[in-house]
Amino acid sequence: EMAYPHVPSGISIITANVIDKRTGEVPDGLQPYLIQEIHTADGRVVKLGFIGIETTSLPILTLYDNYKDYEILDEAETIAKYDQILRRQGVNAIVVLAHTAVASSDGTTKGDAVDILQKLNQLDPANSVDIYLAAHSHQYANAKVGQTHLVQAIYTGKAYDDIIGYLDPATNDFVADSVVAHVYPVLSETDDPATQADAKVQAIVADANQRVAPIINKQIGQAATAKTITGRLNNSPTMENGAGEIVVDGQLYEARKAGLPADFALTNTGGVRADIVVGPDKSITWGAAQAVQPFGNILRVVEMTGDQIEAALNQQYDEEQKFYL
Repeated sequence: EMAYPHVPSGISIITANVIDKRTGEVPDGLQPYLIQEIHTADGRVVKLGFIGIETTSLPILTLYDNYKDYEILDEAETIAKYDQILRRQGVNAIVVLAHTAVASSDGTTKGDAVDILQKLNQLDPANSVDIYLAAHSHQYANAKVGQTHLVQAIYTGKAYDDIIGYLDPATNDFVADSVVAHVYPVLSETDDPATQADAKVQAIVADANQRVAPIINKQIGQAATAKTITGRLNNSPTMENGAGEIVVDGQLYEARKAGLPADFALTNTGGVRADIVVGPDKSITWGAAQAVQPFGNILRVVEMTGDQIEAALNQQYDEEQKFYL
């Protein structure tokens, strides 16, 4: 990694509702919001504001050590606060970049992001949030909540948001009813032969693949058949899949190998990221395994009462079983 050529990205990271408990401030020198200036051909300037938001569900998404020093503030209250700060600076075109869940299906859009925007509209009916980019739930979404366009472009580059609107330099806001939001799929080479790959990007990818090839192509196991072991996109009627079963079997094996008398292992569906790709010779490579579990997570062995186990199992059935064990 360290020998790889590093290039500064120039990306600004903003987070408004993550607070260092010791200082009461946004940590690590980050900023809660960002103002971008757009210069028009006739010399005028339009200001566009961005507010960064993290989900308050963070404590159930990562290890305690990762969040113990931070407080995650209410999303809607934080947006209302910084929306007013931006408006006092004359910025009325505002975009929220949020890692909060949402999904559109059968003409209905629901999720945390909808609840947050509805609460925002109650707290401050005069807010000027025009666009809300959601994430986290890996679903398609395109809807309006009040005046705000709410979108989510699936996940891992499978789609992209395309939002067009007219900005008025006189008001530093979008022209009324001018914003149009689309979520487009990213097409494969077969589906879109007319679009040519970017040669510079291709060269970077090819170089990276060559560097990691000795690691990812190393065989670490063998399957019974030369058939892909499917993951969460191919669940059984009881919401189980082969890749997930292998993950928890592996966790149980490692715990017992370490001398810890575990009775069973559990993992959440979000932790099983891919199918286990099996080679024509029935081989499983390090790269195939890494695709399934691309984390630096720590295997935890804990004691639970029967009541706690029952409660954990019943939690699967919240939110229409989008998250399950």
